Amino acid sequence: MKAIINKLSPTLTVAATLLLWWLLNLILAGSVELANDEAYYWWWASDCGIDWGYYDHPPAVAWLIWLSLWIPGELGVRFFSTLLLPLYLLLLWHIWLSFNPNPSKSSALSFIAIAFSMPLLQLYGILALPDAPLLFSATVFIWALLRLWRNPSALNALIVGISTALIGYSKYQGVLLVATALILYLVYSLRSESTTERRKITLYVVIWLITAFLLYSPHILWLYRHDWVTLRYHLIERSSLPYRPTFTLEYLLNFFAVFNPLLLWFLYKAVLHKVRKATFQDALMLWTFFCYFLFFFLASFKGRTQPQWTLVAVLPAVWLLLDEYEHSSSRPTKKAFRIVLYISIAAMLCVRILILINPLHFKGELWDNRKNCMAVAAMAQERPVVVLHNYTLPCKYIFYTHRPACCIPVYYDRDSQWLYTSGDSAYASKPAIVIVQDWLSDQVIPNTPFHCIENDRYLPLSRIHITPLTAVASDSSLCATLLISNPYPYDLVPTADNDLKLRLSTMVTSHDEANTLSALNDTIPAETSTTVECRFQLGNMAEAIHSKPMRFCIQANGITPSHNSKPTLLNQIQH
Repeated sequence: MKAIINKLSPTLTVAATLLLWWLLNLILAGSVELANDEAYYWWWASDCGIDWGYYDHPPAVAWLIWLSLWIPGELGVRFFSTLLLPLYLLLLWHIWLSFNPNPSKSSALSFIAIAFSMPLLQLYGILALPDAPLLFSATVFIWALLRLWRNPSALNALIVGISTALIGYSKYQGVLLVATALILYLVYSLRSESTTERRKITLYVVIWLITAFLLYSPHILWLYRHDWVTLRYHLIERSSLPYRPTFTLEYLLNFFAVFNPLLLWFLYKAVLHKVRKATFQDALMLWTFFCYFLFFFLASFKGRTQPQWTLVAVLPAVWLLLDEYEHSSSRPTKKAFRIVLYISIAAMLCVRILILINPLHFKGELWDNRKNCMAVAAMAQERPVVVLHNYTLPCKYIFYTHRPACCIPVYYDRDSQWLYTSGDSAYASKPAIVIVQDWLSDQVIPNTPFHCIENDRYLPLSRIHITPLTAVASDSSLCATLLISNPYPYDLVPTADNDLKLRLSTMVTSHDEANTLSALNDTIPAETSTTVECRFQLGNMAEAIHSKPMRFCIQANGITPSHNSKPTLLNQIQH
């Protein structure tokens, strides 16, 4: 075996080790239960169907899952995501090889060891998440751009445009790579003193951008038709919490974890060495790394960030570290580098074993999903399951039990792709199990962590839309005129058994903030709109009502209401 390995070229060595890595990923992908977001994206592909966009992300992850739905179980969700990792790492090796034509076998093994030592490359080589197609499309983009740089032509500019669109269909964070690369390409290319050359470069950029725009236009059209909901969610709604210093500290800790803290010293040395050079490929790698770090560092002052948002920077980090190892003349440095890689690889393999067999009985997204969902199904029997606020749980329930379920977003939480479904409309007047927050019910579904309410005649309200027409606040109360639209084919009639209330809240993201109730005494006719006068006692909300967004909701039977109105400031409502 050793003799066969010794006969392999560096590229074949990389390919062989990537094949082994992929096989290890397949074992985990087919053995470990779905993470929350994986189940959500599977539901996109299977129940929502293929589309040009979704509430949370562009569609590439759903497309990948859809391609492998014929494979049963968790592997059918993850198969193509696992396949992308060896493909883009092999392409990254090919790119590096084009600038280093005489590598040693040691360089090939070091490349694999460095990549294997990156914690999030382990994760996103297995899980079906948008970051997998993003890393693939980002690598294709780097390859295409460097190809255009070395061999300027309209065809190569067209390929860059295609790869740019692929990035856009994968995840919006990829725009940082595209913007950085475009600026660097213009700066380095336009140094030429020839007017003819500058015109050609301008033409190539135009071809690049027009191609990207044309190929990306279906997603832009989807965004337009859906009121730019995905962009609004990422740019505004998900960062509504006030700033806390822990956001920035959390970002820095996550950033170091993403790039393996054991490798940070060597990465620092690699950056120092590359700063002194002026080649386009080195500038591309350096500035991509810096831009991702700085952009999300600044974003941490606006709201909480997530570790995977900087994941594209892993690609230049691998490149820079490999260059540092290959060109270092210090034997002690190389020896220390190898020791760190050995330790990192051993740690990654241990983590894989812990995830696979779970000897410590971890509680998390990847474990106990089937058991919990089957326990819910056993209690529900033939009744549908309605889940408040947890938009991924019904997706897991559908995946593991093949029974009906839906999510109803609560008024203080985010919306989701469930916004574009019929939701709980089909469950009207039927018995249902409602999984609620733990403070709403003491009833726990046996053998699960879930609290529930058993409802004999479920009343859907999530499609009710409330528009505040007027609102006048005094020191102790708020009087409002509300336009309530009822799209359901039944009247909403307040009775002793059907206790309908209007809720006024100043909360957007936390259930701990102030809210107040007002009885709804008027019948809301089916499939029409009705104007209702109501009065809310403000209590401790008196001060907050003038500065924080208000939300009006309708509530029945003590269940937390949904998104019945948009958050609105008091001074935005006509008095």
